[in-house]
Amino acid sequence: MPVQRAFRALIYPIHHFLKLEALGGILLISSAFLALLLANSPIGTDYVRFWQTSIGFATGPLHYTNTLHFFINQGLMTLFFLFIGLQIKKEILIGVLASRKRASLPLFSAMGGIVLPALIYLLINHPGSYASKGWGIPIATDIAFIMGILMLLGNRVPLALKIFLMALAVSDDLGGILVITFFYSGALAWLNLGVAGVLVLLLTFLSLIDYRHMTPYLILGILLWMALLHSGIPPTIAGVLLAVAIPSKPLIYPKDFGREVRSILDEFIVLKTKNMDILHHDDYQAGIHSLTSHCHNALTPLQHLTSILHPWVNFFILPLFAFANAGVSIKGGNLLEIYQSPITWGILVGLCLGKPLGISLGAWLAIRLKIASLPKGITLSQLIAASCLGGISFTMALFISYLSFPNSIALLHAKFGIFTASIISICLGCLCLKLTLKERESHHAKP
Repeated sequence: MPVQRAFRALIYPIHHFLKLEALGGILLISSAFLALLLANSPIGTDYVRFWQTSIGFATGPLHYTNTLHFFINQGLMTLFFLFIGLQIKKEILIGVLASRKRASLPLFSAMGGIVLPALIYLLINHPGSYASKGWGIPIATDIAFIMGILMLLGNRVPLALKIFLMALAVSDDLGGILVITFFYSGALAWLNLGVAGVLVLLLTFLSLIDYRHMTPYLILGILLWMALLHSGIPPTIAGVLLAVAIPSKPLIYPKDFGREVRSILDEFIVLKTKNMDILHHDDYQAGIHSLTSHCHNALTPLQHLTSILHPWVNFFILPLFAFANAGVSIKGGNLLEIYQSPITWGILVGLCLGKPLGISLGAWLAIRLKIASLPKGITLSQLIAASCLGGISFTMALFISYLSFPNSIALLHAKFGIFTASIISICLGCLCLKLTLKERESHHAKP
């Protein structure tokens, strides 16, 4: 019908666009720029005051109140860390980090991309000073931006290079999580840590006995977050600990799934379904429910939870985090002061220079030691060009900034360092990739 065709013509492009990974990066950067505009507009004071609105919850004897900003940074971002933890677990089990040979190149590259930026930052900001607390800020790479840019560049980017960058970003996230856990913890509250330890043991027990229903995991995860809240360790780490416990095996294996589904389909064939009233046919309804249940059980809890979290993290949590944290006010001519700050320069040089150098040196070392080899289909020059994208740091860098410099002018300097370095890295990475990919295209064009 014309109406149906018009509806499909309208909905399909929107649906196709929403499926693009690039949209996550676009929403993220759009939210950041909108926050900057609002913070420097006539309603800038209202924008800042809004995030300080007090909210809370109460369940029986349990009650907690804090700012909206806190619940976004420490509450919703726990789901981001859960999503990252699930991705890392999947890559370690069956993905690009599943074997030593495949994992060596991105792991060595990630280590170089963590160590060198941190050292550069500490060279600019002397160890022991207040500014030196931010050494963890330039270690992170934003996977959403990198994947978005690669999607925009299209099929010109070799598949092997995309896989390497994805593995690099996942390894980088793992390094960032470890740095946050071990170096950005406050004074430890041992009672809270003891309670958290018991909850982790319970999660481990559920995982070991292969318990598949998600409700106990989620309840224990919430209790773990509450235990870590005043433990001295960032409560967002509860998301990573929960991800480790989520089962990675299906309730029904492919062989059994195929047999069960064939049996149900055979029953459908026997039923005379033509022109029958489905609402009054119990056998047909029972078959549909059984088929749905088998399809659900064929997915692992890890896959199921990842698919649920993916749109929420990319299209809601990360843009909201950017909108709540990226708004910085430039008033009183302090822009010159910001770009003279050693914190700003430590982040700028660490990300724009330290990241690509560290990634390239790490990859070169792994190849030189014959621990790894270049993936087929990419050259060393392409890998070095792609490493420039490693300086795109946003989500994790902003998160570590708040842990490093809570409520201080140094946080403003850190934010501007992150924004500036990310913009430079996007431009530099795209330019270098275009040049190296053009060389590849011209080489293949030769007779």
